[in-house]
Amino acid sequence: MRTPTARWRLSEAPLSCGHTLAVRNGEGFAYCSWCAESVDVLTTAA
Repeated sequence: MRTPTARWRLSEAPLSCGHTLAVRNGEGFAYCSWCAESVDVLTTAA
């Protein structure tokens, strides 16, 4: 069985805290290790 990998692809995206992090496509939030908290992803990684 093949597992689609496109949804697991990482892309750089800006976070609401001002940092940039590699997040999965379609993620609405991510954990920022610099701020030590979960923050919103400003744009959907393409």
